[in-house]
Amino acid sequence: VCNKNRHRNRFSAQVAQQDYRAFRFSNNWKLLLSHLLLNLLLALSDNLWNVYPIQIIYQAISNIIDGSTSFCDYKRANFETMQNQNKLYRFRQLSKSIAIFILLGGLVSIASCSSDYTLPNQLVMEESRSLVEKGKKKETLPELPLPENGYGKFFFESSRTSSKLKFVPHAGTKENMIVKLEDWETGKVVCWFFVREGETFETPIPEGSYRFKIAIGKTWYGEERLFGREASYSSIINNVKIPERTNFTLNLTPSVIGTLNSKKIEAANF
Repeated sequence: VCNKNRHRNRFSAQVAQQDYRAFRFSNNWKLLLSHLLLNLLLALSDNLWNVYPIQIIYQAISNIIDGSTSFCDYKRANFETMQNQNKLYRFRQLSKSIAIFILLGGLVSIASCSSDYTLPNQLVMEESRSLVEKGKKKETLPELPLPENGYGKFFFESSRTSSKLKFVPHAGTKENMIVKLEDWETGKVVCWFFVREGETFETPIPEGSYRFKIAIGKTWYGEERLFGREASYSSIINNVKIPERTNFTLNLTPSVIGTLNSKKIEAANF
């Protein structure tokens, strides 16, 4: 329907424009002829001007010129009015289309969001939780003094062990380490200890199969946070078996004949 009305108005405007152009063309000839006749009369002598019929003809030609001019102005004004009405009609149709589009878009948005609607209380709780998390991220951790080399916790009786473990960090490393040993089968923590930069550590160790996990960092923030957000974590993927009455050395320096492999892990898996 909108397209029909638009085409009808466009056709009416085109017809009016053609009518106006044809009228202007025909009246231009009339005006030209009238002006020629008027100039011809003015060119006559003064004696001929006193003849009454000549005055009547002059007045008639003047009236024709004035009437043609005013009628032409009327046609032009009528055509401009039709053009303005056509523009106004197009603007109204465009406004209706935009309003319908916005209404349909709002209905679709409401329908899609209705299933994921969240209660105000839940929104408040989620916003407060996000603020707390942001506060945690921005808070500065208190730096603590570095522990002594070999500081840690050992969940076994050293008097009943017959083997020893010597831990040697990567040569030239400039960071501190936390080394944790877990039972390969149960995942239970056997011990963990602190190794300072550039130093080694030796400790008694029960025989068994172990999984080694290593945390590396510069600044110490305590037993819970270790080296903070700047720490890196890794795990030796091999099953390290330490027999009874053995001096076992774990050297992290890369070697062609090395038999151990490691992978990076997340802090939560340390």
